[in-house]
Amino acid sequence: MPSTPLPPPPRPLRRWLLAGLMLCALAGCWAAPPAEGQRLPWDPGDYFQGQALQLALATDRRKAEQVRWLIRDQGVNPDRLFDKGDMPLVAWPVFNENPEGLRLLLENGADPNARKHEPQRPRGQYRNNALVLAARSKNPVYLKLLLEHGGDPNTLSSNEESLLHVAYQAGQWRNVQLLVQRGARINEPLFAKSEGGQALGHDTVLNWYSGLGNFDKAYWLLQHGADPARRMWLPAEMPDRAKQAQRMPILEDIFWLPVKPEMEAWQRKCQTYALARGLKPPPMPSAIKASRKGLGLPTEERDIPLPSVEEAKREQAAEAQKAAVQSVSDVPAG
Repeated sequence: MPSTPLPPPPRPLRRWLLAGLMLCALAGCWAAPPAEGQRLPWDPGDYFQGQALQLALATDRRKAEQVRWLIRDQGVNPDRLFDKGDMPLVAWPVFNENPEGLRLLLENGADPNARKHEPQRPRGQYRNNALVLAARSKNPVYLKLLLEHGGDPNTLSSNEESLLHVAYQAGQWRNVQLLVQRGARINEPLFAKSEGGQALGHDTVLNWYSGLGNFDKAYWLLQHGADPARRMWLPAEMPDRAKQAQRMPILEDIFWLPVKPEMEAWQRKCQTYALARGLKPPPMPSAIKASRKGLGLPTEERDIPLPSVEEAKREQAAEAQKAAVQSVSDVPAG
């Protein structure tokens, strides 16, 4: 026997049911997370108070008029506002992944180099700033914005590391490139020692990449002025200092370091770059010799094929010609 359909509820009851369904639907909308990109990762209320919090909130909400009003009309100085961990307010949009907010602060006069100074500290008196955070970021837009608004590419972190090293340690090659292109000192060693105004040592950005066999990046650095012939620096009390100080570890890597197959062509490019400029292969160090032996590779210098000087000059001339043609083709039509 077919079931008899239930009669519809009385009109007032239907209205209540519909209202309930609508409320449930609205509650579901309110409970749902916002679309991707609308919600920022961190709450400024956990980091700032007072005027700093007002400006951080306006920045998070990308309220251009409010940011302008707070800074220019109300005199809120973002260069003198810091969070509980001594981060300057201009670094907040970098921390909170908000490039538009960073642009608003910079366009309204925020100093990209602002940082807290604590002279009582024995080390790290200058705390980290927006540039240090940006150098670590996967998105180069933050570093680009800061540099375009006067950020110093030779800023040091609170650990006295260059931004180049900060970016390298974070695995951010695009940030390394950007810093070099904007004037970072490419041949300044990490924790540089100096004598007579000259920075000593080989521990430069080129060494960090060549030492790991990343010769594609090493070649780019060579083309942008990196010096492969820098010598080791050792303290005066080190034994065998005179002999070790003659070593050129970057060239040792370029000529003798065993590499993965995909890096062999790039290593050869680095070799031709050095040879074409009159740099000779240095003696193979014992550590590289042991590494080659463990891999079953030749360990005698005479058994390792290298480009001749003539080949190097030809290949480098061809590279230069190719680069010149590319630069002409990149010029926009007038």
